[in-house]
Amino acid sequence: MENPNPIHQDPQHENKTAYFVSYFESVNGRQAIEKSIWDVFQSIKNGVVKDKIIKVRGAKSKEERDNFKKYLPAITTSGTFEGGHASKNLKNHSGLIQIDFDSVSELANLKWKICKDKHTFASFISPSGDGLKVIVKIIPEKHRECFSSLYTYYKSLYGIEIDKKCSDVGRLMFISFDEELFINEDSMVYELTKNSIIDVENVIIKIEKDEKNITPSYEEWLHIGFALTDSFGEAGRSYFHRISRFHPQYEFDKCDAQYDACLKSDGEGIKIVRLFHIAQEHGIEIRTEYGSRRSKKYNSNFMASPQIVKVKEYINEKYDLRLNIVSGVIECKLKEDKEFQQLNENNLYIEIRSSNIKCSQADLLALLRSDFAPNYDPFLHYMEGLKGWDKTTDYINLLCGYITIKGESEEQERFNRHFKKMIVRTVVCALGKNFNKQGFIFMGKQSNGKTTFCRWLCPQQLQNYYTENLGTDKDAHIALCENFIINLDELANFHRTEINSFKSMLSKHAVKVRHPYERKATKKLRRASFFGSTNRDEFLTDETGSVRWLCFTVDKFDFRYKEQMNINDIWSQGYALFLAGFDYQLTTEEIEENERINSLHQVNTIEIELIQKYFCPAKKDDPDSLPVTATEIGIRIKELSGVRESLPPAGIGKALALLGFEKISQRIEGVKHPRKVYFVKHVTQ
Repeated sequence: MENPNPIHQDPQHENKTAYFVSYFESVNGRQAIEKSIWDVFQSIKNGVVKDKIIKVRGAKSKEERDNFKKYLPAITTSGTFEGGHASKNLKNHSGLIQIDFDSVSELANLKWKICKDKHTFASFISPSGDGLKVIVKIIPEKHRECFSSLYTYYKSLYGIEIDKKCSDVGRLMFISFDEELFINEDSMVYELTKNSIIDVENVIIKIEKDEKNITPSYEEWLHIGFALTDSFGEAGRSYFHRISRFHPQYEFDKCDAQYDACLKSDGEGIKIVRLFHIAQEHGIEIRTEYGSRRSKKYNSNFMASPQIVKVKEYINEKYDLRLNIVSGVIECKLKEDKEFQQLNENNLYIEIRSSNIKCSQADLLALLRSDFAPNYDPFLHYMEGLKGWDKTTDYINLLCGYITIKGESEEQERFNRHFKKMIVRTVVCALGKNFNKQGFIFMGKQSNGKTTFCRWLCPQQLQNYYTENLGTDKDAHIALCENFIINLDELANFHRTEINSFKSMLSKHAVKVRHPYERKATKKLRRASFFGSTNRDEFLTDETGSVRWLCFTVDKFDFRYKEQMNINDIWSQGYALFLAGFDYQLTTEEIEENERINSLHQVNTIEIELIQKYFCPAKKDDPDSLPVTATEIGIRIKELSGVRESLPPAGIGKALALLGFEKISQRIEGVKHPRKVYFVKHVTQ
């Protein structure tokens, strides 16, 4: 299971709280030295006592294991001590507390969950190998109170009890060995009271008993997510599902994604009492002292009139905002600055509150995600900002002059023609006017400049909208909407299913994308066009056809194009041609020509090779032609070739279509349905 946050690789004392502890050479030691907790972590990770730990974990009995543990060094996690480690010997509290989970049945799963908890400062496997050690930051003056609350916290959220002996401030912790030691320097100091957990659990039990939907609006759902992440972090995910599942449109994956978004937003300033307020509004009775007292207080504050007008005036006076409709990001700049940058909503919130303007983070987020910020299309902005094409100089054709295509002069002319159409289609697709159905592929020997040229095609102003070698998952579909150019570098290295997935993407005009803070997925136009390269002549794998790929074998690039050509001139001409009504789509003749040429780059399947070996296409009126089905061809190939198993009819049918065999429907007397047959001739051996 993936570690949610890797260990700090090289802990140093600079710029960190040292958290000093007492270090004892053994459990029976009286004299101790002071060490920083960072030194202890490094010892655990680097295996300073690895040999001793191996003996402990290999012990055959509890008695033998306990005996080995006596020789392990140990620390007092909660501070430095003098003259022993009894509570009376405490000199300085470290602000840390040790938590022990003993004899855990699903240790890896528990560690994964604990490491995602916002209160976990450190976590590692215990010396015995079947337990987990956790360190949490606490308020030193409330050591026992924090332990009592943590006991309830872990039992309620994870269903497991911690060792009660950890309540002792002088509790010793043995040094262990764990290469996957987890550290989160930014973990939260534990301040949660026991009552809040009990109150939340009681509220959810009532919701489940009444099967009450308390999230009819997205705002309520969002606020509940923020409230739970603020108090529980990752551990509140199960609470969120238990509350959300009574909504008629509840879906586990969408609910999970919403909680992920709330976690990334760090709570947005909304506290757990907001949950109690929402529950009360929907008829859930809150009887606990904590719930009634806090919800009443929250109600008076929450219902106060928002000062959104003041917030708007403050932002408008100082900043320019815009919503990048391609990336979905809000960008901002100071009035006197020239360059926009991505808005840091947390910094803006702190700045507004520091100016004595009352505003919650949730209200600020709602304002920013409204139509307050005008839309900005970076692709349209780039195209309109280019120097206008002079309508005389054919920059695209001049660029083609730096690229020598293998083959006859007709192949060079074909390249020049299709490259110009590809440039215009890329412009059209980027502006969201139509989608680009073709991927433009450069073939040729290794290191001849194919990848360099594909990268050069993306202008400097749009470098943030260029990506390479995307996958085939959800993120890949989002990338279709958030990029100008996608470079499929070395296509032949992709699996056939990936290449076919890319072909499917070329057919997409839009995709449904769900952004954070949106409850439902919304349709977003595809903006990206595909360029690519490969060192191999054969890389196409779809037997049904390859009209989506335009392939050209490059003999050489004249690299002077990088100094002598300006990529902005290329896109300026492409934009002008689009506005002038240039026909950028492939004609019927070009599609047929492309299919014929692409057959040379097809990866031959066993079906293709065997069919070509034993059969050739024929016409219906040929005297020696035979009408046979795909199944009959498979059986005949098995007889002739000696292969053990018949080839699947579906694969044979695709191969026959690719090889140009004619297929017709043939009716047979007495048979209700016509059969699909191909007219073939046997190849003369």
